[in-house]
Amino acid sequence: MADVISDSLEWLMNGKTGGIPNLMIIIMIAGFFLLIYLLLTRKPKVKDFVPLNMKKETKRRIKKDYKYFGMPLNKNIYDVNNEDKPVGYAIGYMKIVEMKEMKRLEPIYSNFSKEQLAMKHEKTAQEIYAKPYYQLNEIEKRNIDEVSKEELRNEKTEVMAQNENIKIKRGKKEIKYSTPIPMFVFKICPPKMISKVLARFLGVGVDWFLLNSNQVVFEPGKILLTANFQRRQANDIFTFSQAGKNLIEDITFGVERENIWQETANQIPRAVHFDTEASKSLIYRREDAKIEKEKHKAQTESHEFS
Repeated sequence: MADVISDSLEWLMNGKTGGIPNLMIIIMIAGFFLLIYLLLTRKPKVKDFVPLNMKKETKRRIKKDYKYFGMPLNKNIYDVNNEDKPVGYAIGYMKIVEMKEMKRLEPIYSNFSKEQLAMKHEKTAQEIYAKPYYQLNEIEKRNIDEVSKEELRNEKTEVMAQNENIKIKRGKKEIKYSTPIPMFVFKICPPKMISKVLARFLGVGVDWFLLNSNQVVFEPGKILLTANFQRRQANDIFTFSQAGKNLIEDITFGVERENIWQETANQIPRAVHFDTEASKSLIYRREDAKIEKEKHKAQTESHEFS
């Protein structure tokens, strides 16, 4: 037994296989299996959540649209009040539409029988004057008649609102609709020659103008900005109307929602059950719906028709 152990130690410490020490071969084999074990049993690392940059993401999405819908232009842009100096150089442009959410109120015409009105007269007269309708004077009867008709209309509109799932305001039904506002997105750069070269071939120094179609006139050698306009920068995009500002806000709102959903997806795998961060993320999702509702409500205009 001692000889076997001695021979094994001799083979391990001093023996060679193919010119490689046996001890080194054993270490290499053990290291290989250890590496396989670590690879099979290691837990994947959850990547840290990095929110999208609003300005960069807004421009990226406009560039992506322009890639498919953009058209070359290569004209200077001038303000109609100063045609001597160009505002910028338009490399190209694309058409776009902003859907403006609106609403109006339409009256609900309610018909009711003479019997219904007579019963309402009697009931209302007792409630207001504490006497029968036939005992009222002409002024009191007119008052009762107006109140009775208004209450009958309200009762009917309430039933209609419940049955048809519509919104009623002061006896009128609310109708929502969308109005398209045609717009242009211009890919521009400063009017200097070096700026044109850098912008067209390297994409350096490119900016974006967002205008309503009625603010622009295309002429053979130039483009004119004809209307009086506000000038704002929303996420590094020049907007010249409220519709343009709304469109950029819609893009930004979409980016914000993606950030919330990505953070939610990033947080939940970190715990077996809901921890503080995951619970907070779920609250964000609930608030997300409220934000969207309030945003579109703020952009809505109401038109009432009598």
